[in-house]
Amino acid sequence: MKMTDKKVLVADSDISGSRKIIEILSGMQGVEVVHAKNVALAYQYSVKYNIALFILNPILNNKINGDLSGIEFAQNIRMMERYYLTPIIFVSNLLDKKSFAYENIHCYQYFQRPYEEKELKKAVDKILKFYDTTTEKESHCFKINGELYPLKLKNIVWIENKTTTIVIHCSDRSTLEVPYRSTRQLLMELNVKSLKKCNKNTVVNIETEFFTKVGLYFGNGKRWDCFICMLWGFLINIW
Repeated sequence: MKMTDKKVLVADSDISGSRKIIEILSGMQGVEVVHAKNVALAYQYSVKYNIALFILNPILNNKINGDLSGIEFAQNIRMMERYYLTPIIFVSNLLDKKSFAYENIHCYQYFQRPYEEKELKKAVDKILKFYDTTTEKESHCFKINGELYPLKLKNIVWIENKTTTIVIHCSDRSTLEVPYRSTRQLLMELNVKSLKKCNKNTVVNIETEFFTKVGLYFGNGKRWDCFICMLWGFLINIW
């Protein structure tokens, strides 16, 4: 397992079916399988990791008659900015007669069992070919009142986490106010190494030209890097 491996989340209530998918993926170079045995783990892993591809069964709980929690999971994933365009493949015994998965979730492909293993592998290969884990993303889309607002991440200087909203301060002194989420959730969503947490309410971009490292501070047994913001004129500690 390497840092550059592309993570594929597999969530399937069919034990033999999920085993088959995992076997196919395990034989592919540069792929790391993240196996979610239930919908709760699927949510947990999608937040914890940066998933390059989702392979889902519409049914994730065989104990519930008429369960379609896999579809609901996919719809909720699409509401997260980081996964708004991430490819989703469905694998199921169900026939999607009305193409719901394509029209409403914008899935990449829908495989009805039984399917050809080589066709699934071909689809995965094609998707991951264009996914680069070595290059950080340059922009991020925030959803505000049902509309998407793209923002170049290099333009972020610092972020304020207020009680009900998040305020993003940009290099041109403009601000963007986005719906509230915790600082931890925000950092995982943006997934950029240059964004650092100063405290529970503040995140800064230490690679912007407006922050200059001025030294080190040792306190309470901790080593802190000290930076000064040349645009707003305040001093911060990164630990």
